[in-house]
Amino acid sequence: MAQREQYFSLVIDAIRNSQGGKGYLTYWEQILNAAKASLSEQERNRLSGLWEGLDETIVLPTPKGPGRIWEFDYLMDRIKKGFGQRKFENGKKMYAAASCLSCHAMNEDGGILGPSLTSVGQRFTMSDLLESIINPSKTISDQYQIVTLKLRTGEILSGRIQSKDASKTTLAPNAFNPMQTRSISNSHIVSSTPLAISTMPPALLNSLNEEEVLDLIAYIMAGGQSDHLLFQANKARK
Repeated sequence: MAQREQYFSLVIDAIRNSQGGKGYLTYWEQILNAAKASLSEQERNRLSGLWEGLDETIVLPTPKGPGRIWEFDYLMDRIKKGFGQRKFENGKKMYAAASCLSCHAMNEDGGILGPSLTSVGQRFTMSDLLESIINPSKTISDQYQIVTLKLRTGEILSGRIQSKDASKTTLAPNAFNPMQTRSISNSHIVSSTPLAISTMPPALLNSLNEEEVLDLIAYIMAGGQSDHLLFQANKARK
């Protein structure tokens, strides 16, 4: 038990205090969850105080708002009329506030559930990026598609297939909590039906005001680089 206490204390300290690259925190959380799953009920009850409040360690910033239902045509027209000088720090803050950080890496920070957005500004136009944020289900990669599983018990499950091998399928039912998974024996699955729905929820911009949306778009298009042209003074960009 003394070794278990030391082990969990070190893992939890890493989650709370250490820093790393893409997916670093996610992998530590996977290690913690796997170790917790191996405990007996008695051991779990005795050690639970070590990870109490751990879910509250990371607090995402909140936008000033007021938000609105943002439409693609309106925002594209606004950008065409003049993007203006954007604010890097606010764009970075909105990247977290809009939950982008939870699933997508930007440089060496962020989640691993979705693709990295570090070079998206070099591969996509402003229009393509905006469309993918506002209408995430318009074009869906097989890698991020939601499926519905029907089990022999009659239970219906929906989520993203995180992994699959010859014996079991691991499903992630909560897009905002990729660490929450469920393993199902393949022999228990009657059918698997892909849905025309992206794991990325719609309306992620709707809590942001107009300046916050524009700062966020600029941050993504700039690949998280503060020296990008979008953050320079207007005179310098002419």
